[in-house]
Amino acid sequence: MKNRKNKENGTKKAYIDMTAHKTLFDDVRETPEFKKGYEKEMISELIDEIKSARIKKHITQQGLASLIGTRQQVIARLEKEGAQDMKLSTYLNIVNALGLDLKKMMHC
Repeated sequence: MKNRKNKENGTKKAYIDMTAHKTLFDDVRETPEFKKGYEKEMISELIDEIKSARIKKHITQQGLASLIGTRQQVIARLEKEGAQDMKLSTYLNIVNALGLDLKKMMHC
């Protein structure tokens, strides 16, 4: 922690030099563990949004499966287990079928 002089009234104010923290955080963000955890969190949020939208629109798992040309079990597995290995195209088909905005969902 360092002291910095306030330009307005000349008093000293403590501040933390965040340069070292940013560098450390940048290093942590590049680790495979962080990336995997972040990816899982993003997929989990996407799945929650999908399930919520499906229920709000009164669409059954079977109905959604029919809309995208797959089986009900695929939707059930996605909603229950997260289906980490599901193809991106399947996620996009589901998002489009439910009329969702992927950019808003991903906070872009």
